[in-house]
Amino acid sequence: MGATRDDRINEFHEENAVPVLGLRAGSWLHVRDDRAVLGGVTRGRVFERGRAPYDVEPGTDLGALR
Repeated sequence: MGATRDDRINEFHEENAVPVLGLRAGSWLHVRDDRAVLGGVTRGRVFERGRAPYDVEPGTDLGALR
């Protein structure tokens, strides 16, 4: 009760090292081959274990996040 999205993702990262991409309404991820490009008009938020969350702009290639 009362846990935020960030809290839940931090709990996930206690056991997993997989990056998490938070998508806001109106955005999507276009994946093709080794590329994963954020589409839409709003920023996404990347959560990685051991790092502070950070925002990414539409058009950013996130294919390196693995």
